[in-house]
Order: sequence, then structure tokens, then C-alpha cells
Amino acid sequence: MNLNYKCYFSIVLMAIADSDYKFAYVDIGAYGKDCDSSVFQETSFFKLLIRNKLHIPPSGSLFTNDTENCPFVFGGDEAFSLSENLMRPYAGYNLSEKQRIFNYRFCRA
Repeated sequence: MNLNYKCYFSIVLMAIADSDYKFAYVDIGAYGKDCDSSVFQETSFFKLLIRNKLHIPPSGSLFTNDTENCPFVFGGDEAFSLSENLMRPYAGYNLSEKQRIFNYRFCRA
């Protein structure tokens, strides 16, 4: 039985879309009662990500005269843990103004 915490039948769909709004990866079928982070950790995508087998381009500078290297990242929500190639918004309610601005811009992206 796959009842979620609201007592509805549900199935989890994990998906990654590219910048053209096309699905690049989908994982469908996990039980709705399972939390998103544990479902994500069981996907083939996550296993390839942590083994560095996704052929993600190397870090690079954003601007021509910039010395800082920035990695390519996937954007997720608060359910996911941070990693070198996975960003998420700040969690919580007592956020600074800079953190709230970041969350707003991150969610708009």
C-alpha cells in the first residue's frame, strides 16, 4: 500500500529538466509514503552523481577576468542535501535578507 502522510494514494516522480524544459531524466514509481531525499538517493542518477560519472563539465569562471571557479549544478528543493553539483535554497524561517533574496532568485531560476 502506498499511502502518503496525508492518507492519499500517491507515487513519487523524480524528474530533471534541461534549460529547454525537456526531461533529461525521470524516475517514477517510488511509494508516496517515502521521503523525497531517500527516494532520490535510490535513483540511478544520484548514484552516478556521487561517483562523478555524469560527465558534468569541469568548474570554470563565470566571467573572463574572474579567478573564482564555479561548478555546474543541479537545482533542488529543501528535501535534498547539498553537494558539489547540487544546490538548494536556504531552509528555515529566520533568514537574513541576503538569504531570502537568494531563495527568491534561486526559485525563479
